Amino acid sequence: MRLKTIFALFAVYAVTAAPEFLPGEWRVIVQPATDDAVEVYYQPVSPVMLRSYEGIGPFRRALEAAEQRAKTYPNDLAPPYILHEPYRLVAPYVTARGRELALPPISGVNPSDGRFIPYTVGRAPGAACGEQSS
Repeated sequence: MRLKTIFALFAVYAVTAAPEFLPGEWRVIVQPATDDAVEVYYQPVSPVMLRSYEGIGPFRRALEAAEQRAKTYPNDLAPPYILHEPYRLVAPYVTARGRELALPPISGVNPSDGRFIPYTVGRAPGAACGEQSS
């Protein structure tokens, strides 16, 4: 009897107060937007968790080196970050000197499956991102 009551209450809640699902965006609208209020939504699965991180090793190592550059020259360089799909290292600059400081590619060796694979991540002239080359 208690189970039927609990199920009935759940069914009433599901019909009257169920949030609206947006299938393509992986989020649940809890409160739709109105003229004087913003939309409130819940994202049960973060899209970041669905992302593949295969091949990001060289970019993480290059990011560490670029962060060190930014700490060394804080007036010229802004904090770097990685863009996904495809991976790119973005090293923003603030001054003309910062552009020259951010331009040299970052090279190193990435350990992968017991092997050491050399990599070079750099910025193309006039662009704000780098591409990996092996």
